[in-house]
Amino acid sequence: MLQPFETLDPSNKQKNKKQNVEQIKNIQL
Repeated sequence: MLQPFETLDPSNKQKNKKQNVEQIKNIQL
């Protein structure tokens, strides 16, 4: 029944995804 917070808040999920992409870019550079 319980959902992770990210799935309850689409904008938060988008934000987290964006942060992950930024981290990946930094690692590749």
